[in-house]
Amino acid sequence: MTNKKFYSKKISNILIISSSMKYFKKIEDSLKFLKKENDKSFYKVNKYLKIIFITDKVKFFNELFTKDRIWMTGYNIFNEKTYDFKYIASLFLHESHHITQYLSGHKNTGTKAEKMAYLIQRRFLKKIKYNDAVKWLDDQYKDKWWKLMNKDEKNKNYFRKLLSLYKNKKLKIRNVKI
Repeated sequence: MTNKKFYSKKISNILIISSSMKYFKKIEDSLKFLKKENDKSFYKVNKYLKIIFITDKVKFFNELFTKDRIWMTGYNIFNEKTYDFKYIASLFLHESHHITQYLSGHKNTGTKAEKMAYLIQRRFLKKIKYNDAVKWLDDQYKDKWWKLMNKDEKNKNYFRKLLSLYKNKKLKIRNVKI
């Protein structure tokens, strides 16, 4: 795992670490869109989310390390065909809300915490009139996606190992300016 190269780029106040440079543009577009649509929401994301970490070893799974304010995610979220920059902006809001739950002493996992983050994400999607995404998100919420992810020990363990390597400076990360 330590032989894999990663790239990093700071976008606003958020450090993006990725196994591929191709994801930087979509993240930047998502943050610009968020700022244009709702400056207060952009401020929240920019303040609370410190690191977005993308790996090509995982497809869909993602995990938020609230104490560290690091969101680790699989590559498929950023593929061109999967989610667009508008939906990704709403995901940033969702994950940032979990961080604010944690920092304010509230529970940031489980059904109640997910419902609050889902409602914030949904409200943003409604505001921008992204009705297809609202419907899709509602369907995912009904399926209780967080319960499915909690059962995925393989990917949870991979992310925990990756986080440990990052914290112990054992990853090869090259800063890029593009």
